[in-house]
Amino acid sequence: METACKRWCCRLGLTSLIVLLPLGAGAQAPIMDSVGMHGMRDFYGWLDASFTSEDPADLHFCWGTADGGLALTGWTHTLLLTHSAGGSFKYLVTDLEPDTPYVFRARASNTLGVAWSDPFFFRTDDTDTASVERTLVKTEITYAPGDSADSVRGDVAFSTNVAQNAELIWTTSAPSVISPEGTVYRPRTGPCVGGNAIEVLVTATARKNAAVGSTNFTLRVEPSTDPNDPEYIGAWTPFWRGEPVIGEWLTGGQGFEAYPACIRRSSFAPRMRDPEADEEIPFADACTVVRLIGGWHDDDKAEQPDGPAADLVYRNGEGELQYRWDKLEARLDPYIDAGYTNLTLVLDNIPWCFPENTVTQHYGQVRAPADFTEWGTFVSNMCVALVDLYGFETANGFRFRQGTECQSRERFDGSQTEYFKIYDYSAAAIRSVLPGAGFGPFNNAGGKSNPSANNVDMFALAEHCAGGISYATGETGSPFDFIAISSYVAQPGHPHNPAAQVDQDADFWDATIDRLPETCDVSREIHEFGILKCESGLPTGEPGARGAAWHMQTILGLRERGLDRYYHWGIFDRFRTTRGLHSVLTSSGWFLATLDRSRGGEGYSFTVTDPAEPSTQLQAIGSAHTNALWIYASAFNPDRLHHEPETFDLLVPDALIPSGTDTSFLAVRYGQTNAPHWLMRRDLEDEGLLDGDFAAIPEQLGSIGGMTSTNMFDPSKEFLGDRLTEYHDAVRRALTLAPFDGTLIEEAGMTRLRVTLTPPECIVLYIGPETTGHGTPHAWLDDHGLGVRGYRAADAADIDGDRFAAWKEYIAGTDPTNRYSRLRLSPRRQTGGSLSVRWPAITGRRYRIEHAAEVDGVWSAVASNLTLTPPAGEIEWSPPDPSSGFYRIGVRLPVR
Repeated sequence: METACKRWCCRLGLTSLIVLLPLGAGAQAPIMDSVGMHGMRDFYGWLDASFTSEDPADLHFCWGTADGGLALTGWTHTLLLTHSAGGSFKYLVTDLEPDTPYVFRARASNTLGVAWSDPFFFRTDDTDTASVERTLVKTEITYAPGDSADSVRGDVAFSTNVAQNAELIWTTSAPSVISPEGTVYRPRTGPCVGGNAIEVLVTATARKNAAVGSTNFTLRVEPSTDPNDPEYIGAWTPFWRGEPVIGEWLTGGQGFEAYPACIRRSSFAPRMRDPEADEEIPFADACTVVRLIGGWHDDDKAEQPDGPAADLVYRNGEGELQYRWDKLEARLDPYIDAGYTNLTLVLDNIPWCFPENTVTQHYGQVRAPADFTEWGTFVSNMCVALVDLYGFETANGFRFRQGTECQSRERFDGSQTEYFKIYDYSAAAIRSVLPGAGFGPFNNAGGKSNPSANNVDMFALAEHCAGGISYATGETGSPFDFIAISSYVAQPGHPHNPAAQVDQDADFWDATIDRLPETCDVSREIHEFGILKCESGLPTGEPGARGAAWHMQTILGLRERGLDRYYHWGIFDRFRTTRGLHSVLTSSGWFLATLDRSRGGEGYSFTVTDPAEPSTQLQAIGSAHTNALWIYASAFNPDRLHHEPETFDLLVPDALIPSGTDTSFLAVRYGQTNAPHWLMRRDLEDEGLLDGDFAAIPEQLGSIGGMTSTNMFDPSKEFLGDRLTEYHDAVRRALTLAPFDGTLIEEAGMTRLRVTLTPPECIVLYIGPETTGHGTPHAWLDDHGLGVRGYRAADAADIDGDRFAAWKEYIAGTDPTNRYSRLRLSPRRQTGGSLSVRWPAITGRRYRIEHAAEVDGVWSAVASNLTLTPPAGEIEWSPPDPSSGFYRIGVRLPVR
């Protein structure tokens, strides 16, 4: 007989129950039909039972690790379903332990009797995956009273329960805000995170042998309102690691440099992408590839042939487009082969074959194409060629930029509508071949306060991309993945002002992004940056302390306003003498070298007390790591002749200061008197060799070429070349950490760092350990040029192949870069026939002599805790009871 059915589902804790209940009536005791287990996977499975009853009945599922018999009280786990009728039942159990035997019975009862099933035995799987999954099910976070995941104010507690010896590790995306131990620090928040709560991703990772799994929790930490607390900026990603490379010099690998020893052996030795390489693009992982496609002048002296013959596209005799993809390959290969695949390919100069009437400006052909469909065909074919050359995955990771500084007709000779067209056709062509490639507009250089007066209005372009009809597809919208600017100072008569520069650039980003849909994730970027002229109009990049302070305050100020990517120019000032080509690190290079060490961690803008001189601008921004804190502080005054020292307090909460007995406070400074270019100007001026224009402006610095004669081998350059070692030593001193010379004032919950800076001056503070885990000083690794590998890797590496890691060579007092540098005993026969041994020794070591009758025999110490007495450079030791056999030496560091 068919019966109507009603489906019930309930959830109890970690369990689920699905029941089929027949509707009907009759009078008899229930009869158990069957029980079982199915669908078992690791630590869960379905319990089955079926019984017959015409009257309403109670059903119990009973299970445990032992048979509880025919009494409900004998079972570890029971589940009751009341007023049911006979039928089939399923019960999902999800709280079983791996590799554990279990017993299951079902019990049905009504007013007429009770029926028990026979016991059903099963065993859960013994798998690492089961242990991991079971551990993750148990993970939870406990909050302080009144807190929740959406509003965290107090510390949190992470669960520690694991299953079957699994390992559970908690990590957080912002360990300075929520530590892996659950300690919560609440900083203020500013523009970079919208002044809102700080969103932290907390991850629980369970591991057992090769099995690994994880689960995530999102917590929102309420910001502080205490003005003494620093302002949270967000993850300190290496936003500064980019550099433009230029079309005419691409085939020669433009941008690749070798670091001189004065940098490689400093506290800020670059962490090279490949420590075995001779060259790399300094402090860069990404490149904008400018003027890649051609449109060059025919008088460029780099890649040959130049002019129209250098274009990637041309026309044959019938007017059809033809391509030179071999040139594309030759220009990109030096970068791809070296691992630089994070490339933004710039479609700027227009190849000569596209316009009806060409227009030549300073950098080449800039007239818009006559046929935009034809332009789109070229771009799509170029994308296909990129896939053929480098594979889809690499090519799909490229980005593309439409033009360079097209707000000016000197860089794009076309109307705003023509720019919209070339933009839309490029976007459509790229996305048709490379759907994952990023695409964005030119780097806006001028007219940021009133873009409508420009040749191409960036605000209007953003509105077109947001809601306009694409000229290429006929659909609404075009991609707008990044907003880029060129940020230069070049106006004579206007004192440089970092704060004003930050506001101008950041306001332009914000106003552009406001015109795009809220769903757009737009990257804020600087594609060109620098000082072009001083207030007096002289060409200069300000390579000394003034440039360093301006650079630091502007770039870090923009980071505070959301800067995602910064592409910097080269870091060396080059000049040639009769002895060859030389280079000296510029102020921007010094800043980048110090900044590069702070990679990772989380950014903070620290509170500083007000300056005594209101026109002096103070700034302190840094990066907090679990075992280190970097702070970049600077003083800048728009008046270049203002040098009144400023003493101010920099407030650092104890929560951001690394704990431990080995924590040190170290610093480097870069000011007027120790900047290498300042020393060069001083020396040139003393010798009467300083260029007259620069000599007429007190303290004004320029490039080496600017401060000397324009002749290649003139006496002023030869003079500087003779003193190159002095200037390189100055570079190294400016990059070598020394004990912080300020004052530390400990207060409740914070430390005041009292700092004195003389504008323009920068200081980089490092708070953290000075040694590796093996006790090797960072400075020792730096002195041997090993810092390029990173301290931990360098410490463990056997650089010279002598089977001793660097940390062992430090203890032994040997050279880690010379395999023939060894700690060895030398026998010496003394007067009278007695024997002694000697060895090279250093202070701060404890030496031990051991003896054995046979080389493979038992060794025992015959002398220990031997130390060097300066000024001697070796220790000599005589056995008190000479005997035949063998001697060997051991060495250790003193016990702290």
